[in-house]
Amino acid sequence: MSTPLQEANSTNVTKIDVPQVAAFACIGTITVATNLFLLIVLVSKRHLRTASNTLLVSTLIVGILFALLYLIPRWAIPYTGQLPILCALLPPIGQAFFININLHVCSISLERYICIANPFLYDRIGKRRNFIILIILLWVTSTISQFIPLFTFKPIKSTCYYWADDLVAQRYFLIATFVILFFVPLTIIVVSYCRIYVIVNLHVAQFQQIVKQLNNNKEKLTKDRKAIKQIVAMISVFIISFLPFVIEFLIWQDKEFEGSEADIITLRVTQFLAFSYPAISPLLCCWFKANLRREVKRSLHLCWQRNDSTSTTTANMINYESRYRTIDFSTRPSMALLQEEAKNGKKSLPDYSEANETHSPSEKSEGNDDSSRNQDVKVINNSTIV
Repeated sequence: MSTPLQEANSTNVTKIDVPQVAAFACIGTITVATNLFLLIVLVSKRHLRTASNTLLVSTLIVGILFALLYLIPRWAIPYTGQLPILCALLPPIGQAFFININLHVCSISLERYICIANPFLYDRIGKRRNFIILIILLWVTSTISQFIPLFTFKPIKSTCYYWADDLVAQRYFLIATFVILFFVPLTIIVVSYCRIYVIVNLHVAQFQQIVKQLNNNKEKLTKDRKAIKQIVAMISVFIISFLPFVIEFLIWQDKEFEGSEADIITLRVTQFLAFSYPAISPLLCCWFKANLRREVKRSLHLCWQRNDSTSTTTANMINYESRYRTIDFSTRPSMALLQEEAKNGKKSLPDYSEANETHSPSEKSEGNDDSSRNQDVKVINNSTIV
């Protein structure tokens, strides 16, 4: 997403806001890390490759691409947004991903509502093929809708300029886009989760009447209350993250609007909240979904064990090498001395492997000359250990 404050006539080089660049770089890195980790967990576990999780996988991919193709190039790398081609492409790319995330969240809320309110209908339509068709529609709708200005009233120019030639067309296009593709899905999200909240509350009321009879009902009641808290948390996080920034963004589209310092700070705060949602969303999924939470804990535990075993193996190798570094081979007898001893009738070349061998009593009872020669060899070998 872009603002007039940042992308008005950008032909002049602006001063780099280092804290802002660092903050956006941090948000982008965390977004890629959280979404990629959960995506690997979902793809690598066979029992998590369900039809309903197809929407979640697509949402994670949107979050990764949002950080890599828009957030980091536009806000974490200075001056890239001032190049004419990127100045024209990055704003619609950001808006497309922004709308795409909203449509995915709306689809997930509808899927959960149908699953709870009408399980028989969900069994008929909740097929993987239908989810794939829905995902394709979400991607195509969000992408095409935001690239229409490049082929109509806001073509790519040789200089970076935020405002289109037809300001009225640009203003009405943005208002129509966000009303249809943001506020309508947001209304569907709120209504769906409110209906889920009512259904779960009815279940809680029913179980409260018979909770004293069976222990299983107590467990079910606890799960239902937890589901209510999850619904409230998800709606609250989504609305707090997106709604203030969308309102600020639409206000700044008026070219005659001259924001004060407080308006600029408000815009920045809401922008940080909105751009942080793709990084927070995978954490919410892991926290609220029991099967995902178990697999994430198991994966982290395996990674921790693997790191411990690797560090232990490395320490053992270091200890092994340090033991044999104490051997000083400089005290071995010279070759000339060994040849001289061979001429005098002694053993020609010592076998250093004999220093660690254990001789039987029959070997020790051989002739005095052989015993003395073996003893000389052992003395030579033992003298090499420091």
